[in-house]
Amino acid sequence: MTGLNHDFLVIDSESFSIDNYEEYKQSDYVEIHDDLLSYFADTLAWLSSYNPCMEEEATGLCWYGPTIIKCESASKLKSILSGWLQILYEAPDIVSLKGSWSWIEGESQDSGSYEKLTFSKNELVVKLKKLISFCELVRSSGGNKCLLHIGI
Repeated sequence: MTGLNHDFLVIDSESFSIDNYEEYKQSDYVEIHDDLLSYFADTLAWLSSYNPCMEEEATGLCWYGPTIIKCESASKLKSILSGWLQILYEAPDIVSLKGSWSWIEGESQDSGSYEKLTFSKNELVVKLKKLISFCELVRSSGGNKCLLHIGI
């Protein structure tokens, strides 16, 4: 669980602890690249979530740390991801997306360009389906489980 990736896994609702990161690495999880989540960011911001490090309610994902997505928000996340999945079903085998605007420091921003993001459609579909199944597991747990997001 390293690199510019975000990891998602299902845990018991009241069991999160920063001290358990090694244990979480042993869990079944879905790894999603930061560039893809950045592309989805506007829609992910619609989620109600919880920042366990700050011990406060939040919206969206805590990009650089853990986020707890409780039962109520798991249904919304499932809907959002299902929408993205429907779009990806129409994509070619190699999905090409427009990334962030970037330029060389010290040069004019006008000299920059958008990053080109490329992904395997099949890999994206598999990962999103698994994450959707995690959302369903959390939703059907009646509050006993939650989705843990571990940011980059």
